[in-house]
Amino acid sequence: MKSGGWRGRKVPEGWTREDVERGYRWVNDVKRGPSAWSIDRLDNE
Repeated sequence: MKSGGWRGRKVPEGWTREDVERGYRWVNDVKRGPSAWSIDRLDNE
């Protein structure tokens, strides 16, 4: 398991544990169209 970052913190709403470990998630981007997706990155400060 990776250490540091979000380990031990509450997972942000809408994110899975796997998303947090990757540092990003795919989200539906309705501004660009009904089947468009974009990457939402986790700022690990």
